Amino acid sequence: MSNAEAILTEAKKLFMAGMHANCIEYFTRAEALGADPIVSRLSRGAAYVSINEYDKAIQDFNRVLELSPDMERAHYFRGVAYMNKGFFNEATKDLSRAIELNCERGDTFFARGLALAEQGKKEESVRDLKTAIAFTSFEVERFARTFRNNPDLHGKSLAMLEGKKDSRAMVMNADDMAKLRKLVH
Repeated sequence: MSNAEAILTEAKKLFMAGMHANCIEYFTRAEALGADPIVSRLSRGAAYVSINEYDKAIQDFNRVLELSPDMERAHYFRGVAYMNKGFFNEATKDLSRAIELNCERGDTFFARGLALAEQGKKEESVRDLKTAIAFTSFEVERFARTFRNNPDLHGKSLAMLEGKKDSRAMVMNADDMAKLRKLVH
């Protein structure tokens, strides 16, 4: 493994651990040492979004899109950055392009629905939000089916659902947890 690859791997680990501010330096160093700029800039841009540095994120996503104009995730994340800056028209354009490139991501429909709502486009917004809900159910079901193939992980998930490790309670209400229990059983 090259030095650039090792640093890129470390950057990804930091990102996955939620250490977004710390991983930015590693993504920058990895690219300087020859790592793929598409990977390093896309990842660094996502980290910038996570710490509310939207202008820096947009710069990274712009560079990714210069190198790879059809990079769906760059359009998605740049749209999210624009939305967080209050630039809802730009956000809608990027999120629409992301959907054109990959129409199977509920999170993109959800984000575009929010951007459309901010523009007063209620009908379009509701359509996207309903699509996002449908995708979310489908994505959870698909994940649950795949997850059942690993007995250890399946057992751990069931233990979490039974309250032995309740980290997801911060993001899910009782109805959501009941739906998830039904899917994994």
